[in-house]
Amino acid sequence: MNYANERDAFLTLKRNITKPLTEEYIKAIGGLHSQYNTTIRENRFIVGGAIEVFTHALLLATGVQCVNCAATSESGDIRLSSGEMLSIKASGKGITNVKLMNKLGDGMRAWGTATLFIVSGTGIVYGDPSLISDNHIIHDDGVTLAKAGLQALIDDTDNVIAMDIPDKSVGNIADSKVASHDVAWQVLRSENLQHLIEALSKLENEN
Repeated sequence: MNYANERDAFLTLKRNITKPLTEEYIKAIGGLHSQYNTTIRENRFIVGGAIEVFTHALLLATGVQCVNCAATSESGDIRLSSGEMLSIKASGKGITNVKLMNKLGDGMRAWGTATLFIVSGTGIVYGDPSLISDNHIIHDDGVTLAKAGLQALIDDTDNVIAMDIPDKSVGNIADSKVASHDVAWQVLRSENLQHLIEALSKLENEN
C-alpha cells in the first residue's frame, strides 16, 4: 500500500485548518478531559470515542469528505470517500508508546491502517506503516508503536499539525463525571422512571 489518499487527506487538513478551528478543537479536547477523567477506566472509551468525533468534525470542516465508522468497523475509525480508512489514536500523556491494535486470537497481527495521532503538547501527527521502522513496532498483547517511533514521525514536520493539545491530567478525578452514570440518568429521565429517580435522588441528598 502507498497510503496516497490517506496522506492527501492529512495534507488537506493541514493546508485548510484555520486558527478558529484549531482553537475549537483544542477547547473541545480540554473540556472533555476536564469533565471525564480517564483514571476512571470506563471513561477511557468515552474519551477516545469523543476525540474520534471531534477529529471527524475537524476533517469535514477542512474539506475532507469522510464518515465516522468507528462504531461498526474493526479496521479503522474514519472512512474516506475513496474507501480508505484512517485510525484515530489519542495520547494524552504526550510522546509515549501508543497501542495501535489489540490482539485478537493467536498469531501476529500487522498494522496496516494510516493513523492520526492526537498527541498532547504536540498536535495531530500523521503516520502509516510505510513511515515506520520494524524495530519501532512492539508485539505484546497487541501491536504498539514505540515512543521512539512516534518521535520519529514528529521529527519530520511534514507529518505534524502543531497545536497545544491539552494533557489528559487537566481534570480532577474527584470532580469527574462517570460515563455510565450519565447514560443511566439520561435513560431514567427519558423514560420518566420516577421511582428509580426518587431513590437515587434521595441517596444523593443524604450525601
